[in-house]
Amino acid sequence: MFQTALKTPRLTLIPLSEAHLNHQIAMDADRDVMRYLGGPQDANSCQWRTEHFHAAGHINQQAFPEGQRIPLEIFLPFAEQQLLDVKCLCEGSLVVGFYVLIPDEQIRFLSFLAIDPQHRSQGYGSEVLRRLKVDAKNRPLTLCIESLDCRAENIQQRVKRKAFYLRNGFHETGHHQSFHGNQYEVLCSSETYSHRAFLALMKAIEESDESPRD
Repeated sequence: MFQTALKTPRLTLIPLSEAHLNHQIAMDADRDVMRYLGGPQDANSCQWRTEHFHAAGHINQQAFPEGQRIPLEIFLPFAEQQLLDVKCLCEGSLVVGFYVLIPDEQIRFLSFLAIDPQHRSQGYGSEVLRRLKVDAKNRPLTLCIESLDCRAENIQQRVKRKAFYLRNGFHETGHHQSFHGNQYEVLCSSETYSHRAFLALMKAIEESDESPRD
């Protein structure tokens, strides 16, 4: 059986912010977006970028069950404060996914990565991971996947998901983490994984979730 070779996707990573939600955008402050849009901004491009936000929200609805899904607008105030990265994944004008990345001084946590179900198995997820693993501060990239519980209804999906990350250079850490009553296995892009640094970041995230918001 012959397997068709996948081309490397030409992805553009577009930062999402509260401006996308409110139609109030100062895009000249963002070189990546300016390079992608290629010129001065107008009302049409404002609407166009807002459509990117809504497309990512639709992918979020499809990719995660209700108990694990967090509306993207929850992340936007933190993105404005540069506490995390929320980026839309585009090839040309096509929105194929998004990710939420939480950085720390010692470690980074890929909180969410979602690819549109209609565009999976086309190399988008692998390309995003390849880019995210490159870090100027050499900080490992960590993520959590659902534990391989043979009693789970989606056990086959869990097995495939873990195989995908292992195939893309992630390693088992031997550690698990609980989120909202669900058990997850921790994977890391580096074999030199610091569980202490990971727990410190998880504690900071938990404290952020519990802090009052205006």
